[in-house]
Amino acid sequence: MTENITDLMNTMGQRAKTAARILANTSAKTKIAGLLAAANHIEADVDNILAANKIDMEQGKKTRLSPSFLDRLKLDAPRINAIVS
Repeated sequence: MTENITDLMNTMGQRAKTAARILANTSAKTKIAGLLAAANHIEADVDNILAANKIDMEQGKKTRLSPSFLDRLKLDAPRINAIVS
């Protein structure tokens, strides 16, 4: 099924609201455990993340995204380390 961008953004917004309500009632210990688990998954999948980002960067150059946008899009080892820290 193909969604248009408006439907996609509305769905993402609704999911974010639902997640916010759940997180508001979640203990700090559970939130920290979730963040650590997410960081571990990112670290474990860094090669796939970098490969996907390379494709994104190539597509961004083809569609002439601005250099500043491409800079924000680009991931490398130091940026991923900063994300998981």
